[in-house]
Amino acid sequence: MNPFRRQSSLREAVPVAGNIGQIATGADGLGPARQWVQGARQQGRGIFESNDPLRLQPFEFRFLAQRRPPSRWVIDLSDNATNTLLRPENYFTIASLEDRLYVPEEYVPLFDDEGWQRE
Repeated sequence: MNPFRRQSSLREAVPVAGNIGQIATGADGLGPARQWVQGARQQGRGIFESNDPLRLQPFEFRFLAQRRPPSRWVIDLSDNATNTLLRPENYFTIASLEDRLYVPEEYVPLFDDEGWQRE
């Protein structure tokens, strides 16, 4: 997903700590996708259907079925100046799905190098 896929390397795709706002809200970043999810949530469409809501996210179902904790760290996109990677098991503390950016565990050292702090 842009803006990450257009980078020439994984290292270049890692946002600088405290500067996620531009990516989170920009037209070239995650802004449009976040707006679509927010709109669906507010209008009760898709997985947010008020008569038949999705009770578990697919990854939550896998966690339960495999009896293992989450492994992806999370960035709270609602905090435009954050420099914190939230522990995988704390993903639920970010209320809105569109505000969660998951980071696979193997990429966390790259975020460390860019000044991100682990919770």
